[in-house]
Order: sequence, then C-alpha cells, then structure tokens
Amino acid sequence: MVGKITLTVTDSGPSEKTLTGEIPVELFMSYWGSAVKELGEDAHIEGFRSGHIPEKVLVQNVGESAVLYEMAERTLAAEYPGMLAEQNIDAIGRPEITITKLAKDNPLGFAIKTAVTPEVKLPDYHRIAEQEFAQEAEPVTVSNQEVESVLNELREARRNDGMELPASAAADDEFAHSVGKFASLDELKTKIQENLQEEKEVKTRDKRRMRALEAILAQTPITVPRALVAAETEKMLAELRANIEHMGLKFPDYLAHIKKTEDELRAVWQADAERRVSLGLILAKIAEMEKLAPNEEEISHEVAHLLEHYPDADPSRLHTHVAGQLTNELVLKFLENQK
Repeated sequence: MVGKITLTVTDSGPSEKTLTGEIPVELFMSYWGSAVKELGEDAHIEGFRSGHIPEKVLVQNVGESAVLYEMAERTLAAEYPGMLAEQNIDAIGRPEITITKLAKDNPLGFAIKTAVTPEVKLPDYHRIAEQEFAQEAEPVTVSNQEVESVLNELREARRNDGMELPASAAADDEFAHSVGKFASLDELKTKIQENLQEEKEVKTRDKRRMRALEAILAQTPITVPRALVAAETEKMLAELRANIEHMGLKFPDYLAHIKKTEDELRAVWQADAERRVSLGLILAKIAEMEKLAPNEEEISHEVAHLLEHYPDADPSRLHTHVAGQLTNELVLKFLENQK
C-alpha cells in the first residue's frame, strides 16, 4: 500500500507559497523503470543500441544519481498538480523546485516555491472606463504630404530590391500598375490614404484603451509575485532579441553597441515588467468578473492560421497565447462600450 504524501504549505513572500514535504518511498520508487527506460533511449554505450541497453549496464554507465534525478522529475511532475488541488492553491508561472532528500529506497524530499495568483481588488472599472471613453477621440486625418512620402518610400524600396522601375522618374499610372496591379496612380494613392487612416485610427484607439487601463491600475492595489516579474523580463528580452535578429543583426553586437548586459537590461525593465504584469492581471480579473471568453472555434481558427506561418510552434502554447489575446480584446471592447 502506498503511503500518503506529507505536505506543509507556508507563505514565503508576496503572493508566493512554499510546499515542503516527502513523497512516500513506494510511490517514488515506482518511477524507477520509466526513468531507466527514458535514459536508455538517449544513452550511447559502446556495444549496445540506444533503447536496448540492459538496466545494470545503463546504471553503471550513467550513474545511479542520474536515474534518481530523472525519477524525482517524473514523480514531482506527476504529483505536483494534485498537491496544488488538495491545498486549493492557484499557482501561476514555473515553480522553483529544490530536492532536499534523494536516495534509492527512501522517500523523496522536496521544497517547491511557487507564485500564486495575487488578490486583485478592482475599483469601479465601469465608471472609470465610462469617464475615459466618454471623451471625444482625437480627429484622425491624412495629409497629401504623408501619402507622397509613402509613394517615395515605395519607389526607393523597389530600387533597393533591384527590381525594374518604370521609365518615368515620377510616380505615375505605370508605376502604380507595377506595384500592385492598380489601374491608376490615383487608385494607388487612395489605397495608401486608406491604409494610413486605418493605422492612425488603430493607434488612437490603442492610446485610449491604455489610458483607461492605466486609470484602473492607478486605483488597483496589486502585489505582483517576483516570479511573474522575472518571467516578464525574460519575455521582453526574447522579444528584443527576436527584433534585433530579424533586422539581420547579432544580439551580442547590439548589446555591445548600447553598452548594456542582459542583466542590466533586466534591471532597467523591472518597473515596466511589473506594470505589464499588473495590467495583465487586471484584464484577467475583469474577464472573470464579466464572464468574457472567446469560443473554442475562434481560438482554433486563429491557431491554425498561425501554424501555417510558424509550423514549428508548439500548438498548446499557441492555444494559450491566442486564448489570452482574444480574451484581452473582449475585455477592451467591453470597457469601450461603457461610454
């Protein structure tokens, strides 16, 4: 008969809890076989094919400690969700796991620190949103000069790409047709004007939305878990690296140019990361309060679209990302409608 997991839960910081305890020896040792099999799949031992290495030979070569660590990972990965459910802990982010006792034919000792969803006491967000969105939006106009500027950029881009330009030095109907099969230069200009108008309207809308969220945040006391701030700074770093590399530059060269290390960037971003996390928590809380959620069909459609462009992406992570983005959009539209 398998014994019961012993577990103690303590508060270890703002919106953080630590779970300490032991996994019964019978339960821990039940993962020996699967751990040996997993290690055997990747091991390379002369005279044996991977996946067909006798257990005794494998343990002698990789070491018993390697098997025990693999067992510990498997055991905690399987049992951790049940511990959270039993203790009614709403954990978020990746936990910090420390093995405190690891030996064959002994209980597995552990300490797990995890961030928990902080309590978010929202102000009267209906009233705040109503006040923010009741104000008239800034008028959006597009000048002829802006349209001409885009036309010039199109011609320069074509020239830099080495494509053949129309004989005329000025933009004309021939150029318009070569750009996108437009019937005339006027038609191309109209399309440019429409695109610029839409871009400006989106920017104006986003500014109004952010003002409303900032106003709600100003009246919302939140203690943000350190783990979430750290995760957000890593996300910001990954976004910056991707943008730099997309421009054809090497990230270490960029850091050298701005005379910053990754750790220095993380330190500079702390306040902004905390703000971003706080806004995310507010959006999630309003979604919960107002029961706002996209339907599965919308999520699946968007995930399928993204997978066409990023076939190597993890579908489950994409699903989570898309669900979050669509939920946030529902919340923002809800706030806009309070005017």
